[in-house]
Amino acid sequence: MAYFALVKFHILPHELLALPKNEQAFIFACIKVYIQKEKQEIDKLKDKHT
Repeated sequence: MAYFALVKFHILPHELLALPKNEQAFIFACIKVYIQKEKQEIDKLKDKHT
């Protein structure tokens, strides 16, 4: 998760860990939603090509 936060959201690992736990949880939830939507888009594209 820290890698994804760094690459996609430009949040350094030490900045992420310095956040309050509720803010860390929010960021992790956002990452999870983002990944789920990306997977859905990939599945849609795969379905179109088959």
